[in-house]
Amino acid sequence: MRKLAFYDFDSTLVESPHPEYGIDDWQEYYGEEYPHIGWWSKPESLDLNVFEFRTIPKMKQLIKKDLSNPTTYVIVLTARIESLRPYIERILKKLSFDVDILDMKSDGRNKGEKVLEYIMNNPNIKQVDVYDDNYEREILSYKSIVDEIPDGIDFNIYHVSNGMPTKLSENQIKIKSLVNETIVHYLQNGK
Repeated sequence: MRKLAFYDFDSTLVESPHPEYGIDDWQEYYGEEYPHIGWWSKPESLDLNVFEFRTIPKMKQLIKKDLSNPTTYVIVLTARIESLRPYIERILKKLSFDVDILDMKSDGRNKGEKVLEYIMNNPNIKQVDVYDDNYEREILSYKSIVDEIPDGIDFNIYHVSNGMPTKLSENQIKIKSLVNETIVHYLQNGK
């Protein structure tokens, strides 16, 4: 393996239903009250009877290219909990994505820490690409490992927004981090 390619699942690789409308759609389909508080950790959010999961077109193009490259190891890295594995596997199979690994949330590690572990366990890697839509948590977790990545590895972070991946430079990540910190500080302190 020469390259690791990490794809987030929801709103990066796949158009997933969000709770704002997904709960209503689920209730309408089944004719009953949605039985939970919360959405992303529930199997109802991945119900193939109710929802049609589509790949985001640009991301489909990218993952198909990575899947066809015998020197690339493709990992779907999601914050969805381990108990939802069979549901996500069904969706990936339906979309014809035979990825090397489906990595689910099963412990307290963030995505950056998981990516770093994959890098350290694969000493021949020369390139790592990560694709994620969640800036505040996931993109920043990738940024937090940059200094720990061995020399000679091309580490690329792509923020997926409105279906389009944008490669982030180190300066863009720093600026967005400062803006986010300022907004959080303002909301918490009113100043």
